[in-house]
Amino acid sequence: MNQMPALLKREFQEHRNMLFHVPIAVTLIILLLQMAALMTVSMGSDGWVSMTVHDDAGEARELVIGLWYQQLLQNLAVMPPVEQATTMEIAYFGTSWPLFGILWFLVFFYLLGTLHEDRRDRSILFWKSMPVSDAITIASKLLTALVVIPVIYFACVFVVQLGFLITSTLSLGDAPPSVADVVFDPMALLMRWGTYTGYHLVTVFWCAPFYAWVLLVSAWARTVPFMWALGVPLVIAAVDAILVSGEVGPFMLRHALPVGYEDEHDMTLGQTVVAYGLSWELPVALALAAAFIYLAIRLRGRADEI
Repeated sequence: MNQMPALLKREFQEHRNMLFHVPIAVTLIILLLQMAALMTVSMGSDGWVSMTVHDDAGEARELVIGLWYQQLLQNLAVMPPVEQATTMEIAYFGTSWPLFGILWFLVFFYLLGTLHEDRRDRSILFWKSMPVSDAITIASKLLTALVVIPVIYFACVFVVQLGFLITSTLSLGDAPPSVADVVFDPMALLMRWGTYTGYHLVTVFWCAPFYAWVLLVSAWARTVPFMWALGVPLVIAAVDAILVSGEVGPFMLRHALPVGYEDEHDMTLGQTVVAYGLSWELPVALALAAAFIYLAIRLRGRADEI
């Protein structure tokens, strides 16, 4: 039989909640919030909802709920074109940040638990009796984490951003043509989706040692894999900072976080591909990832239930 599709189907069935139900639920909530904001705009001041909040200094101020689109259009109207594009980029990312944030944590916990759960529920005994190699099994886990899960979540991001394009366009009213042009821009939306996909592909290679390390811990740890996955790197970083160069901790952190989402990242996708692809750290990261994956395969071959 064709082993990989069968293994991927197994992963989807065993993790249906995190792979399907969670992103769909988050997407529906965001779309409902967008519709509520659009209804608020259409109802005018009669539909505004406000509440009193206190800032850090303890001073009370009124916070108006549901005026996202009006505030966005007001800001765009007084901005030069370059700032308008940046503001729309922030707005689109802001509508999708729950899905992006959940995606990182989901991939982490999926890789951390997938091989450990096989041993704990003793299903490893069944799967080791099947004509499926340990290498193919490990590959199916990585493919699920780095391709299947992101594809599902990115599809939800696309739906959310398409909803934002529609609802923000419907809220334009008598906005100036310059604002209408920057709000209703389907080509910019398509380019944005391509950019997100490109950044993810860079992240897959750049953060390969992080993903492979978590999978290795899942194959090796008998108890509390979460503590092993984070504790060992923290101890290594602390020892290096005290006794050696102090460069190991920042190196591990750089290769654990998604590329392109940090505040100080101001490079385009093309510049990012060149900068990260030509970095001396990339071959080191890939070599570490290959070593971790090799060890995970060996451990999987000798694993038993726990």
